[in-house]
Amino acid sequence: MTESKVDTPWDWKSSAIVFLIIIGMNLFIISMIQFSMLSSTGWVIDFDAHVVVETGSMAGVWIGTLIGELLILVVTLFFAVRYYKGRLGHFNFKIPSLKHLGIAVGGAFLALGVSYIGNFLNYLATGLDPNLEIYNALFRSSNWFEVIIWIILMMAIVGTCEEIFARGFVQKGLQNSCKLKNISVFIGILLASLLFAALHLDIYRIIPLFFVGIVLGLVFYFTKDNSLAAAITHGLYNSIGILLIFLFP
Repeated sequence: MTESKVDTPWDWKSSAIVFLIIIGMNLFIISMIQFSMLSSTGWVIDFDAHVVVETGSMAGVWIGTLIGELLILVVTLFFAVRYYKGRLGHFNFKIPSLKHLGIAVGGAFLALGVSYIGNFLNYLATGLDPNLEIYNALFRSSNWFEVIIWIILMMAIVGTCEEIFARGFVQKGLQNSCKLKNISVFIGILLASLLFAALHLDIYRIIPLFFVGIVLGLVFYFTKDNSLAAAITHGLYNSIGILLIFLFP
């Protein structure tokens, strides 16, 4: 059975509305939930000094991440199905062929490479990220059990939720709205990647996130708009990062 692209009923207006809702939710709701989970599990972080005063349970990080990602997924699916008369099948979330699986896996390593370039360019533009110590503390595993939990979370939840939103909904909506079909995919990839980077609300990582978003957009395109293929790339890229932080602290 050959894979094919799936037309969707949402357009650039749909993409813009849902993006604004989710970035607002990320700023005012998800961030508060995640901060509450950290505080309730023993984490003490001085954001003014950009340091971790006391390290808490990794469970607080995991649960906060899980809740935040699921909220993004639920809001995306709610608007796609309820307001824009879409179906779950419109996200083309299905097992990729071996060829497309190879593209997805290769995309993860390409994303890793471009992220290093993006980090360097971001450093030149903004200087060293003052929150680097905090990020390292939150994502650094202390044993292989924690590494495995992180990988499961990245592959099953983070990659899936963010790609259904960023590629399956936002990028697809942008592509559907362009009258110039020959360049619609590139416009969709660039704009969706910019929005994906902005979603993370971090000026010190916006360039590498934009570059990684482009890779994810290309994977989505070359796998015939397969959201699962893009999710595999995203999850694997994040998992490699978790593994590198663990092996090379």
